[in-house]
Amino acid sequence: MKRFYKDVTIAPVVGLAEAEQEFQILLDGKPMKTPAKENLVLPNEAMAQLIADEWQAVEKDSEIDPAKMYHTQVAVTAQDYVSKNRMDIQSVIMRYLDTELMCYHTPEPPEMAKHQAEHWTPHLGWFEKEMSITLPVKQGLDVHRPSDEDYKKIVDFMETLDMYHFSLFQMLVSMTGSIVLACAFVKSALSAEEIFKLAKLEELFYIDFHDLEQHGPDPIQDKSFTQLKAELAACESCLKTLHINE
Repeated sequence: MKRFYKDVTIAPVVGLAEAEQEFQILLDGKPMKTPAKENLVLPNEAMAQLIADEWQAVEKDSEIDPAKMYHTQVAVTAQDYVSKNRMDIQSVIMRYLDTELMCYHTPEPPEMAKHQAEHWTPHLGWFEKEMSITLPVKQGLDVHRPSDEDYKKIVDFMETLDMYHFSLFQMLVSMTGSIVLACAFVKSALSAEEIFKLAKLEELFYIDFHDLEQHGPDPIQDKSFTQLKAELAACESCLKTLHINE
């Protein structure tokens, strides 16, 4: 679909008290719709501006590519999917506690094992202090089975999150395979760049270990890295808008 609109503007949602003010995007004066055919509603003006900028950046007669409108994707995911399926999503997230990315260290090569211990273990310590959950480091295919109490702590944490924080949390879990990293992200303890480096620690290690830069990059891996970086950056930008007035 090509750009079909001329003007992109932001407007407050009519009828809400100032303390509850939400915003919408107008395309030629008409509210932008989500794929579920609802008016897209944003929690603050700054997030609305991020999305408006994406739609304004589409050049005249150019194709609209929603898959590359990363801020729009964050907002649409929150409204169309997360807000309507929160309990089911929480159940899916709980499974990641069994297979937490940062718990599974490889014994070989020893350089990798050392690299994982240096970069991942401190964040497991942070998670233990923040959440009172101890996640043991494993080698091989042994699966850690958290206690019912640990599961409840994660549920309790998720229930403290408003819809947008929870949506960002579940997106980070899905992107990284790590509840630890997702917690650190929504608590603003790690940046998008730091999250990327930790989530892709093994792949980045092997790029250096095998000197892949000298022998040529993997175009498929490069594409996936670029995609993940863009998605994480959009999540970070949206997260910052939620904290502007704090």
